[in-house]
Amino acid sequence: MKKLAGLLGIALVVTFMCPVQSFAAAPKAGAICTKLGLTSIAANKKFTCIKSGKKLVWDKGVLIVQATPTSAQVFYVPKDKTEVYKVSDSEGCAVAYDGSGKEVTFATLWASIDGQWLQVKTQETGWEKTCNDPRLPDNKYFAFAKAAVDIGTKLRWKFVGPVNIFERDAQGIGYSQPFIFTAPPKPLKPNEPIVPNPAEGGYGITWQNITQRVADISAASWTDAQATINRNKGLNTALAGYKSYISPGALATDPKIGEIEILLNRTFSLFARIPAPKNVIFVATTQEERLATKTQIDRLYPDSDWIKIKLDDIYGINTDQPAGSVFTQTSCKGSDAARSVSTYPDGMKATALIISVCPDLGNSEKHITSVFGMSHEYIHSIQVAVLVNVLDREKYEPCWLREGAAEWGQAAVANNFDEYLSNQHLRPYLLTSNGLQYEQTAARTWTTEEVDSYLKLADKPSTCGTTNQYALAYSLGAAATEALVSIGGSESFFALQLRLANGQTSNQAFQAVYGKPWDEIRPILAEVVARKITLAWTPQALTYQTRPAR
Repeated sequence: MKKLAGLLGIALVVTFMCPVQSFAAAPKAGAICTKLGLTSIAANKKFTCIKSGKKLVWDKGVLIVQATPTSAQVFYVPKDKTEVYKVSDSEGCAVAYDGSGKEVTFATLWASIDGQWLQVKTQETGWEKTCNDPRLPDNKYFAFAKAAVDIGTKLRWKFVGPVNIFERDAQGIGYSQPFIFTAPPKPLKPNEPIVPNPAEGGYGITWQNITQRVADISAASWTDAQATINRNKGLNTALAGYKSYISPGALATDPKIGEIEILLNRTFSLFARIPAPKNVIFVATTQEERLATKTQIDRLYPDSDWIKIKLDDIYGINTDQPAGSVFTQTSCKGSDAARSVSTYPDGMKATALIISVCPDLGNSEKHITSVFGMSHEYIHSIQVAVLVNVLDREKYEPCWLREGAAEWGQAAVANNFDEYLSNQHLRPYLLTSNGLQYEQTAARTWTTEEVDSYLKLADKPSTCGTTNQYALAYSLGAAATEALVSIGGSESFFALQLRLANGQTSNQAFQAVYGKPWDEIRPILAEVVARKITLAWTPQALTYQTRPAR
């Protein structure tokens, strides 16, 4: 469950693909294709996926003229030609198309063999709208290619056309930094033990030194999150089962609401190895369009009553929230409202992320808070999927982790470190899990003892949501999660949650994931969290942290 935005204030990547013979049939002019700008070669023609009316279809193709071979046209030949990988660029963010959808930037993949750069023959090339560089116009793309490439080969991208890359030759052609092609990470199966990748970045934070290195924690966790996103970016993520609908009213009310999809894609990559729902439905609408949106929801997912009920729940219609809950929005008051809901009881099947968009009443942070809020809600759906059964949340998921993990994750997918810091909500407030008894706390010094007391109570899933301390998870729990990431990496808290779901005690699970039992870690966390929460009220709240190395 996510707090209301206005009220509660939210390079190289690769993935293993199938053998060559498993690719789709060769393209034909006029046949349906799947992604605008995608190119494919067949029958000595290069076909491009274009928009025709409301459909994406292959164009007529351009004949490839076979020139007399020269030494400059020698292609890279891999030793293993049977396994094809997806190689995604994460450096050369490009303006890939003009206003009509015509490709204006061209990217090719090259391999260094015996000191000579040879072009890589690709099965497929294209562009993915996954870059959010503020220096570029709205269409911002990273290139990808599917090709047979040997592990350990040095690669780089070559760009012709508009691209934000610094290394260029005399003709203005841009080149990415060379990189070594490494073995791709593999996603985990449901209930498979999660062995998190160690924290990257060289910060070296441990349980022995973390209380002396509070200023380094944010940089360490942010750096590891970006490394994890880049490492996982080419995996088959939740994007494979993703569908969305943004209503006309939602787009008119907030023209930038589509930025949610960029942040969701980064979230998909951040947690790509963690078991997640097979289908993700994103809906942005307004209260006035509720009934019309229900029709669209039926088109997005069959048997969608569970999604429509949750849409009504936002507006207090047949709600599962009590009267007076801040999680219902009977009228727009300048703040958007969000929900996530998973298929019952098996959370692995599908999840829906819903946001109701309200007009801005002068709160400049509303849009930022709202778009990051959908990442928060998606993380809740992964938490459900890790547990598999929705009901198990009340048995195995500590309150500090439920909201703390989602809060940290939504900030971690920010585009830069300053944005990461500004999206951390470390000023505590009190609220029950059903949205009652709201109370904003005042600026003050938090002690290790009272944070430790909170962590003890918040670690008991069956009872931690019954008091108005539940909402301390959004701040204290988020700071605790960030500290865990700085030591164990971005996937570590999901490894912890799975062990708890499999019946391990907190002491056993922490010992396995973080090297010390919960009873030893908790007082250390309490000291760290107390200091960070206290600093959140000070003028240096966003400046005391170490800056990440660039």
